[in-house]
Amino acid sequence: MPNGIISGSKASPTKEDSSTVDSHLEFRRRYSAESLSDRRTPSIQSLPICTEDMDAPLAGGTGGGHSTALGRNASVRTTRSNRTTRSVAEATAAFQSGSVLTGPSAEPDVDAAVVLRGAIAERSLSKKQKDKITKDEHRESKRYSKLLKTESKLEKAALTRALKSLAALQDLHKAACKLEAKAEAAHSKSLLAAQKAESTFLEARARAEEEHARWEGRKGEVKAQEERLEAERETVREMEDRMAECAREVEKLRILKATDEREREVKMAEMLGKKK
Repeated sequence: MPNGIISGSKASPTKEDSSTVDSHLEFRRRYSAESLSDRRTPSIQSLPICTEDMDAPLAGGTGGGHSTALGRNASVRTTRSNRTTRSVAEATAAFQSGSVLTGPSAEPDVDAAVVLRGAIAERSLSKKQKDKITKDEHRESKRYSKLLKTESKLEKAALTRALKSLAALQDLHKAACKLEAKAEAAHSKSLLAAQKAESTFLEARARAEEEHARWEGRKGEVKAQEERLEAERETVREMEDRMAECAREVEKLRILKATDEREREVKMAEMLGKKK
């Protein structure tokens, strides 16, 4: 190409190339973005258009002369690193960041100078050369479209697998809900049984306390009766002692009386001179 530098070439730039780079600023002033877009071939038209300043961001891009592809690629890498910390129960790892060929990560990181070089080179091409390039690009587009169709099939298959995984998770969720319902029913049943047992226990404890009070009362009554019985027995023992003492005195008096009677009869017989 007479007016541009081939990307990736190792040859040192000539004076003509240097003068071409120096004339970029004047070229940007003379031609608007619309006129450049009208003159470019389809592949050149797909590239972003350079604006007033070389250091300004590309269309839809970030600052520093870089396209948004770099920023999006960094965010994609961050998303992937974060995704490794998720649960292993993901539906599928395919197409988590969208299409590989048409998604955000597929946008090329093209420098603004490449856009200007392509536009400048295209001005020097003849119609035949442009048609030849367009034909080659059309053939490449067909081959690329086949890749897109294949990717579409793969993405549909990934979606099918994801739907199957979701259905399996839904079955697990349904089973978990059933187990939860059974657990709730068992909990309610055990809680009702516990409340009933507690009520029975409280009633039994109340009855036990009442019986205990009655028992304590009976024990007091028994103790009182024991004290009374002991007192009565002590009285009986005292009376028996008194009766024994009195009986001894009576027996003594009876013996004395019998002795006195015998002595008296003897004395009377002697006094009267009576003989047996």
